Amino acid sequence: MNGSGRGGGGAGGGGGAARQRRRGGRGGGGGGGGGGGGGGRSRKRGGSNGVERENGKHFKPLQNGNGHNGHNPVHHNSRTSATTLAHMTQVKFDDLPVHVNTKRAIREVMGYEFCTEVQSQALPVCLGEADAVVKAKTGTGKTIAFLVPAIEKALKSPVDRGQIPILAISPTRELAQQIAEEASALTRFYGAGVSRIQCVVGGTNVKSDIRKLRDRAPFVLVATPGRLNDLFQNGGLDSMVRQLRVLIFDEADQLLDMGFRPAITEALRYLPPPGQRQSYLFSATFPNQVEKLTKDALSKNHVVVDTVGEEEQTNAHVSQHSLVCEHSAMPAHLWKYLQQAKQENKDWKVIVFFPTARVVQYYSELFQKLGLPVIEMHSRKSQGVRNRMAEVFRNETGCCMFTSDVSARGMDYPGVTMVIQFNMPPDAAQYVHRLGRTGRGTATEGKGILLLADFERAFLNKVRDLPIQPLDRLSHVEVADFDESLLRAVKKMNNLTLVMAYQAWLGFYNSNLKLLRWSKEDLVAEANDWFASLGQSEPPALLAKTVGKMGLKGVPGLRVEGKGGVPRREGGGGGGGGRGGGRGGGRGGYGGGRRY
Repeated sequence: MNGSGRGGGGAGGGGGAARQRRRGGRGGGGGGGGGGGGGGRSRKRGGSNGVERENGKHFKPLQNGNGHNGHNPVHHNSRTSATTLAHMTQVKFDDLPVHVNTKRAIREVMGYEFCTEVQSQALPVCLGEADAVVKAKTGTGKTIAFLVPAIEKALKSPVDRGQIPILAISPTRELAQQIAEEASALTRFYGAGVSRIQCVVGGTNVKSDIRKLRDRAPFVLVATPGRLNDLFQNGGLDSMVRQLRVLIFDEADQLLDMGFRPAITEALRYLPPPGQRQSYLFSATFPNQVEKLTKDALSKNHVVVDTVGEEEQTNAHVSQHSLVCEHSAMPAHLWKYLQQAKQENKDWKVIVFFPTARVVQYYSELFQKLGLPVIEMHSRKSQGVRNRMAEVFRNETGCCMFTSDVSARGMDYPGVTMVIQFNMPPDAAQYVHRLGRTGRGTATEGKGILLLADFERAFLNKVRDLPIQPLDRLSHVEVADFDESLLRAVKKMNNLTLVMAYQAWLGFYNSNLKLLRWSKEDLVAEANDWFASLGQSEPPALLAKTVGKMGLKGVPGLRVEGKGGVPRREGGGGGGGGRGGGRGGGRGGYGGGRRY
């Protein structure tokens, strides 16, 4: 994982980047590679030929040869993944015009000798004076591509005591912690002032973050947007960024897709304007909203570096398939594909994506009751649990992870043999990003399956340009046989899990009525049909407040607590509609066989 900062080390900031993550002879690095592609227009033509453009000017990357002539491109203790090896060049880090302490850390702590394609193209630009927009896929070394020049800029232009020179904004806690880990590794051989890295993310103690900031300003601050604004508004951070030298947006398309535009706009109010700081924006895709952020946050004469090129380069090693069936038959098909994955490869490793955290909870519990050990990963799990489960999945084979989109971007899991997307993704770009978790590197030929309900068929129009081949359905007899086991398992499940899954189902599809061409009455009827297929005699009653927030007040078929003779539930249930939902406590352990 040459310089990507996305694997091997696990989540969690601090100086642990040098630790080796090997288990039983398997390399511990992250999977690298992954989801590029998606929307937006390219800033140049010709794919990844290494030419950047600024107002008609062309910038050449560091020169490199083809191949390595049998020489191992990384040191023996490198955490480089097979995917990143496929993206490597013969450009040496030692040849870069950066501080010797940084080079030493790259060589001795991180174990890297050669740059990846992304690094060889982006570093010359980012080490210059202009702002940079870099189109780069996850797992190709982009974290080093923005941290190394940021550190160099801050070293050459020191700030006053109590000021923060570098701010990196990331969409998720996991990615933020991985960036912090890489920053700690890169600054290992500097003094205490430079090597002070702080990661501030939601789900942790904000008072602790404030104490650390006031104790001593970090050299690099890595933050998620929500916590960043908390600290601007209540923690005195606004007075600590007046001399900011470098602003970094990592996974900019994901930041905006997750609804962080208002938070980013608010944060920019506290920062020096473009021209008084250097900015790097890294993104796998460039939809219109990323273009708008570029105009707002970067200077007009920024340089664009496209290391992705045409969309068809994405997921070249992945065979793509789809299956459309009745919604009630989807669990039977999922079970079939998981059994196939186990039979096809003794080192099978599968990721199954679901639309919401609550739906992940439901299917995790269901399949564990059916006898399949499942690693459950979503935003409702505590950060500590998520870190632990990510590390387990990284280093294991013969396992399956059920997850929400918290694992769709940036998380490097080596050796994933199959990705299954259960229900339609939010959009085509997210389909590609999820698919990018498999087929990462020349050693892994991945497989992707898009499993859709019959009413979701319209989503196939969004990905019609991709080489997706249809699969055959199970027979009605095969589905019926599985359903007998399913109904027995459902009877053993926690009733609250069923209620929350129903609520999340409504929330997700409520945001997709236009694509599905549904009315709100259609939505409720389909939700109730699905719930009935689980052997439930009637749909659960929802809180009136929840129904109101969804805009479903008065829709026939919904049962509302305290209305029409429906009793109120004791203790309430907590939110959970739509993508992401709230951040509640999460459901305990990992049963059903193997313990994780």
